Amino acid sequence: MASAGSVLEKKEKRQFMDDYIPLRVVALTSRILPSYVEYVVRVQRGPNLEERWDVVHRYSEFSALHEFLETSGITLPIPPKKMFGSKDKEVIGERQKGLQAFLDTVLCEPLLANTWEVKRFLDPTTYSDEPHEAALRNVSMVFRSHPEWTVTEPVRNIGWRFRKHYYLVANRREEKIRYFLTWFEPGPDFALNDKDLETALKLLSGIKHQFILSPVSAIYNGVGVAVMRQFSSRGSLHDVIYNCRPQNHVLKKYGVPCKWRILGVPDVVKYSRQILEGLKFLLDKGFVPAQVHAGNVIIEGGPTASIARISDIENTLLGLPSYYHHYLYSYELRKVQTMEAVLSYSFGQLLYEMAMCRPLNASVMENVPGDMPAVLRPTVESLLSKDAVKKPLPTVNDLIENEVFATVAIDEREKQLKVPNRFKEELLKCKSMMESRLQAQQKKVQQQKRLDKAKDAILSEEEKKKRRKLQKKQMSLQTDTSYVSYPTTEIRTDRPPPKSTAPAPKRSSKSHLTKQASASQIPTTTSTAAVPKPPPPPAAVAPPPPPVVSAPLPKTSSERGALLGSIHTFSKTALKKTVTNDRSGPKV
Repeated sequence: MASAGSVLEKKEKRQFMDDYIPLRVVALTSRILPSYVEYVVRVQRGPNLEERWDVVHRYSEFSALHEFLETSGITLPIPPKKMFGSKDKEVIGERQKGLQAFLDTVLCEPLLANTWEVKRFLDPTTYSDEPHEAALRNVSMVFRSHPEWTVTEPVRNIGWRFRKHYYLVANRREEKIRYFLTWFEPGPDFALNDKDLETALKLLSGIKHQFILSPVSAIYNGVGVAVMRQFSSRGSLHDVIYNCRPQNHVLKKYGVPCKWRILGVPDVVKYSRQILEGLKFLLDKGFVPAQVHAGNVIIEGGPTASIARISDIENTLLGLPSYYHHYLYSYELRKVQTMEAVLSYSFGQLLYEMAMCRPLNASVMENVPGDMPAVLRPTVESLLSKDAVKKPLPTVNDLIENEVFATVAIDEREKQLKVPNRFKEELLKCKSMMESRLQAQQKKVQQQKRLDKAKDAILSEEEKKKRRKLQKKQMSLQTDTSYVSYPTTEIRTDRPPPKSTAPAPKRSSKSHLTKQASASQIPTTTSTAAVPKPPPPPAAVAPPPPPVVSAPLPKTSSERGALLGSIHTFSKTALKKTVTNDRSGPKV
């Protein structure tokens, strides 16, 4: 049984861990063991170079992960199995490249990268515990103090957040009404204390607005939050677009659907205006619901009289990252730094998905699709184009006043939400903290991008060639400079020796010829450069030495040349005779 200290430590770690910071595979190597081959995967979390670790897997584990992710219908390349020769170096090299491509493809798909199985595969230390059993225990503990609620059926993996768990529940007082329960723990941006959080949940439960789906009950037990809402048979806007049942697995629902449901332009405009009205109401009351996306917009009513209602408003209060969290860290969105800007950008992504009946799957819109309705094209461009995200984005009020959405008639109904002034100050603190964290992460990403760009420039082939040429040029310049700087180090071998005052020995011509002949008969075992030539025979009477003509010297070494010349032409006969007066004897 774990101690109380370890439980609190684990809770603290989960509270501030951001599960949705993108992971990437930095390197993939292999090592051959006697009975099998292991593949070592180096993983990095976000732009922080200190958060790196190695994970060891066999090919069978890669294959099992591929089999699980195949249910999404997304094409994932993986090397084929080998019955024989799996330890050959060529096979291992090809398989290593294929597994690297497989992981890169998985991590580029947010739907796949955010699954528990992928997180556990790349970080088994952090994601070792099974989350569903712990969530069910917490829900059971919550219902002990609220016996009017009971769990009817657990519904697993129907949403993109793997730490958010879903259950069908019933109220004993109203058995005919079906309710949907969500259980989740606070996220990395959670800043409220327990008392303020309970106040916020009570406020959310008391919201009355036709375009906001407020919770029936919200309970916080110190570990997580259990939120109950009425069950909608049509599901979310995401379910309507993908034409799927709400209770299906998230990979089967939102992978590659069999058939899209195309929304007409009137429905897109109507849903957009209803969503904007709900967002405006929350902003006016001090809430910043930066969690808007197709998954938390619930569609209610029939096909002819359907309305869109915003759900899961508590996500921002609990500090959960937004659906487009991974895009906010990209270099293109470095100017999106406030929660209002994040809200406008998220609405742009939602509008694109409604208009095109498919997600953008990119941080910005490079080009406007040709099949986009002309009525919606200017609005989408003002929210998602490359030039638009570099400037302040349109606010919610600006979008409501847009001529496209202003034509929708809205029935004025009762609206209710009273927020105390003290709690508004706490909401402002939470907003400021989330913005500071977002800007800090964006700064890290930009710094890492500069470092990667510099490394690529250094390691590129063209840069290598330039560096080789520059090194050769520097070496040649150093050689030339060394020769010019030291001109007097080269000594001429043909210069005659200095004149000696001693008389030259007399040699007969016969003895000289005999010695010369004997020297010519000696076999040369080494190169001729290694054996010096015999000196020429001196003349009987040495003529006076000719004047030494030194090699022309540079101007900078003229004094040194004059000194060497005077040394070569020095003669003792030019010295004056001196008389020595010896005074060393003793005096008597």
